[in-house]
Amino acid sequence: MAKIGTRSPSLALLLGSLLLVTLLSLPPAGQCQMYSALSQVQEAQGGPYIGRGGRQRFVAPIKSQDGKRRTWLTIYNGYGEKPGFASARVILTQDTITTMGAAEPAGYVITDDSTFRVRSFCTKEVTGELSDNSNLVIDVDGPRGAQLAWTLSALAGPSLSPLNPSSALSGRSLILHGDNFSLNPAGNTVTFNGKSGKVIASSRTTLTVIPPESLDQGSASIVVTVNGVASNGFSMGIRGPVPILTSLYPDGGPPGEILTIYGRNFARPLQNNLVQIGPFQANVLGINNNGGLRVEIPDWGTASTGLSVSVISNGIPSRNNLTFYPYPHIFVQGSPF
Repeated sequence: MAKIGTRSPSLALLLGSLLLVTLLSLPPAGQCQMYSALSQVQEAQGGPYIGRGGRQRFVAPIKSQDGKRRTWLTIYNGYGEKPGFASARVILTQDTITTMGAAEPAGYVITDDSTFRVRSFCTKEVTGELSDNSNLVIDVDGPRGAQLAWTLSALAGPSLSPLNPSSALSGRSLILHGDNFSLNPAGNTVTFNGKSGKVIASSRTTLTVIPPESLDQGSASIVVTVNGVASNGFSMGIRGPVPILTSLYPDGGPPGEILTIYGRNFARPLQNNLVQIGPFQANVLGINNNGGLRVEIPDWGTASTGLSVSVISNGIPSRNNLTFYPYPHIFVQGSPF
């Protein structure tokens, strides 16, 4: 078996530069693919394989670090002032045929004898093609000193910055900072202790997310998943849940009467609920079996227009407000009593 050449720092630097150039300039001709514009990380590389003149076969083991990610293989035929081979047939296979002139191994053809007539590098997606026993069988023909190398790159996973908010309110939007997020909000999945939040806006480095309303107060582990690849975890304190108001009964009345505020996520014990009707604080009396918060209508003075009703539970303001009307009487189905 021919030995794989030792990498040099200059080769690694050049291959990295060529990867960047490929993003913008790979010709669309032939069987090679346009290099993905998605952010990627290099997982492995091989070469240079140096020609002795004439035909040769090289065999190199190749393995992906994470089989779940999209993966691309790029073959470089010559680089810098180093010439390439006249032809280079590269096959991704599980066979280990090393003898030149033996039967061609079965597998996925990455490049053939005509590939490098019009280009010096070729990229193909190899997602799902790699196993623990995969090899690259490289058959080349060319002058002494010709060189060939390859790199294996995988889709870079999302990452969460440690410089994110230390706490958030369940049900209230927050901004997460990191990298490699999908530009499409729907392409990002954000979980809080395994429960999915709602992504409402995204960029490559930020996500605007609404945590699930059902999150309990405490610590939550946050993970972002993009294209099936999960980020590092990030712990954040959760305050909540956020009280949500749905209706009032009645919708108005005189001071001293009972008003029931319907909604969810009210605090227990009762003293942890603060109810405001306009600028006036209402005395909280109890919570019904159906979740209604019963309060005494405060003296609303000379008010004549609708007053905003809000609730603060466990120090967390309600997501929305309702409108209370300062009627001198309570009306039910149009009749005062």
